[in-house]
Amino acid sequence: MKAIVLESYGDESSLIYREVKDLRPKPGQALVKVKATSINPIDWKIASGSIQVRPVVGLFHPKKDKILGGDVAGIIEEINISENNKEENKFKVGDRVYGLKFALVGGGYAQYICMDIKDLAIIPKKMKFKEAAGIPLAGITALQALKKEGKIKIGDQVLINGASGGVGTFAVQYAKALGAKVTAVCSEKNSRLVKSLGANVIIDYKKQNFIEHAVENNIKYNIVFDVVSNSSFSKCSKIMAFSSSYINTNFSTDVISRMLIGNIFSKKKAFMNVVGSSRRDLEYSNKLFEEGRLKTIIDRTWKLEEVPKAHAYNKLGRTVGKNIILV
Repeated sequence: MKAIVLESYGDESSLIYREVKDLRPKPGQALVKVKATSINPIDWKIASGSIQVRPVVGLFHPKKDKILGGDVAGIIEEINISENNKEENKFKVGDRVYGLKFALVGGGYAQYICMDIKDLAIIPKKMKFKEAAGIPLAGITALQALKKEGKIKIGDQVLINGASGGVGTFAVQYAKALGAKVTAVCSEKNSRLVKSLGANVIIDYKKQNFIEHAVENNIKYNIVFDVVSNSSFSKCSKIMAFSSSYINTNFSTDVISRMLIGNIFSKKKAFMNVVGSSRRDLEYSNKLFEEGRLKTIIDRTWKLEEVPKAHAYNKLGRTVGKNIILV
């Protein structure tokens, strides 16, 4: 089969489109013919050789035939049922499925991938592969941040910093569906889109700092979801309600120290979101999609062999929604 292989750490030139050995599913896995995947920042961070990922991906160079890509949407071609597992019998060859593969393991940048059956969900009939491929990592990151760390409730004031990107566009939609009042931080050129996704208030970060806006208007947020992680718990604490959560998606000493010590003594909590695969969250996303309350915003689509170009574009930080790879 053909795949994009990370031959060494570095820039996009390290990503090579070539033949790799065919796959066979282990017990409890399905062989999925990939129809679409997507680019996530974690992918190009792994490719660059970020020190945090090397213990898993390879200390000095990537492991042999290392394939990136955590998002998968495709068709089941083979199933290897584990013994006495009735849950796995829900799926059959030919099913349209999607799911999340742990990003450091990856494998989505290929024509085929072996997925744990427990991590798969059926794609709704009206959902296209390219729409499904955008949801697993970005969508489930947003949903788990709001529900697990944020413990979102109806009527909560939720601020989403970075509302027009992959995670942000999903976060606005999930927060709205869960009954929150959403304040979205994005550029003016993306404000109409973000408003259409359900944001109640838009703050143009080029014109006003969202912390200053909250102080001036005496607003206290139950959840501050710092998707782009360009603020901090320390700075946002003053605009957080008595019982509230600050959540980011990147490693931060500010958040880690708060998680280790401060969270014990205060109802103002800080969290670093680490997404986990969840069929339940995908099925909830299916429900919202079928009700017309969730959609994948697609910036651009690329061919599998164009992944290096897609990485370079994604690195610019200008993506609105998702960059999708069609296989």
